[in-house]
Amino acid sequence: RRRARRTRQNANTGTEMKAEVTVLLPVHNGAKWLPRAITSVLHQTFDYWKLLVLDDGSTDDSVRVAAEVMGKDCRCHILPFRHRGLTATLRDGVEAAWTPYLARLDADDWMTRDRLKKQMHAVEQEGYTILGSSVEEHRPHVVQVHYPVPEADCRAAISGWRPRNPFAHSAVVLHRPDVLLVGNYDTRWKTCQDLALWIELASLPCRRIGNLPETLTCRQIHPGQVSRGWRRRWDQYRIVLEAKRNGVMPSLANKEEREWSRH
Repeated sequence: RRRARRTRQNANTGTEMKAEVTVLLPVHNGAKWLPRAITSVLHQTFDYWKLLVLDDGSTDDSVRVAAEVMGKDCRCHILPFRHRGLTATLRDGVEAAWTPYLARLDADDWMTRDRLKKQMHAVEQEGYTILGSSVEEHRPHVVQVHYPVPEADCRAAISGWRPRNPFAHSAVVLHRPDVLLVGNYDTRWKTCQDLALWIELASLPCRRIGNLPETLTCRQIHPGQVSRGWRRRWDQYRIVLEAKRNGVMPSLANKEEREWSRH
């Protein structure tokens, strides 16, 4: 059944505790942007978070800069890896995390102060497996990018032959047990690893996906970003084709399933 209110209780007092979330922040030679990204996590109005800076074999000052910005905050950690690319680094980050929820943030992006508070409230109340939000893109001119809010629209975006990504990767909160259940990020995909994961997660029975309408993440758009180029479009079609062949494409959750899952 669809999960709701994934909260825990304190073993000593029996009082309800807030679920924790680990922010996965991968970086490769991103020392220029890291202070803004890390500071946005440190200033969250939600207190129950951990931060893992996943260094993908940086050759610049990324590790030193991250350590300086983090200071002595015991919630922050740096995990150094040899350079293997974003997908493998994220996969290791998921395995290293120890909280029930994961929040994504790219090294050149930043969170609004209440992002984690709003998203964690929603996932605890409604049991989301994937929950994103609208984003603000800096190109350098500012553009508001809105993603589909209703679950049916999110599912429709990833169920057709012309795939559309219904989530901003850097803006999502994920239920970690479900990510592990579907096998984590698939290292075969150097790009579009997010779309491949969304399809797998959405194919699980009675899982809820969607976006909050608010703008909770700001994205820096600049030349050389991994999310740009023809390779990404080609990989999108390959991912959808493979999913259809394997019979794992998520269905548009029907009314009967929704009614059943509420009970």
